[in-house]
Amino acid sequence: MPTIRKNSQKCSVYLIDDNPTFLRTIIHYLSREKRITIAGSALSAETAILEVGALNPDVILLDLAMPGMNGLEALPHLHEVAGQTKIIMLSLFDSENDRRAALTAGAHDFIFKAEILTELMPAIWKAVD
Repeated sequence: MPTIRKNSQKCSVYLIDDNPTFLRTIIHYLSREKRITIAGSALSAETAILEVGALNPDVILLDLAMPGMNGLEALPHLHEVAGQTKIIMLSLFDSENDRRAALTAGAHDFIFKAEILTELMPAIWKAVD
């Protein structure tokens, strides 16, 4: 029997970003990929922490810079409620310090938003493979 790679199966994604326009754009972009389902989205980390445990997404896309609880502060809470869910940190700024901090804090990957169209899909499939 052939081995089925996880990336040939469906993947659920939950998005957290304080910019509603960015959320709508990325949801539209991801919805074009037949293997991806959108588990949900939130405009704040606080809301996401309350929701993701019940939704059990495969991947969380988490904005680094948000008002209230930022992405780095949210990481341990999301890991606590979302278990094995892989978290990909997104940032408007391509800072090596932010990248290092996110990965050290437990993010699976870090993507500069300006490179999202080329980097996001490979990062998602790498996370769930």
